[in-house]
Amino acid sequence: MNDTTGKDPVLELYRMAVRNMLAGDKPGAVPNASFKHASIIVEELARSAKLRFCAFCGKMRQDVWTPQVIDQLRGAIGRGVDVRIILTEKPEVEPPDFLKGCIRTLDTAEIGDRRQQLGKVGHFAVVDGKSLRLEQNPETREALFAANMPQIAGELEGIFDIIRDMSEAA
Repeated sequence: MNDTTGKDPVLELYRMAVRNMLAGDKPGAVPNASFKHASIIVEELARSAKLRFCAFCGKMRQDVWTPQVIDQLRGAIGRGVDVRIILTEKPEVEPPDFLKGCIRTLDTAEIGDRRQQLGKVGHFAVVDGKSLRLEQNPETREALFAANMPQIAGELEGIFDIIRDMSEAA
């Protein structure tokens, strides 16, 4: 942190790049390889959501699902955005009451053979069927942020719906 605001200027530049990509119409992608990047991306996805925000993740890690992310989700819900989150483990962050109805925990033991299919799916977040963060390496948490790429985002929304259906059937 090198400025008087207490914010890391490099991370703030990253935030502005993500925000500008989401606000524009041109497709674009940038890699991210840190929890700080993940948190910025999820926060900005929630900030930009107009219709739908969906996320599939493990346990809502506190270093990604920060108070700023939670505040943006509150704002999204206040704007009428359909927010849905599917977890595979008990959350590390205690979700506030306004968010509890949006979260479903998928008991992977109850889905039987379909568990193997699920294990191949990286954690992801998608907004409005056009922008996303897709984890590509669960060990390093490396991921891809893509803005204005409806084909990829639409495929991930379809996967999210399948996972949601699996969790309802379990």
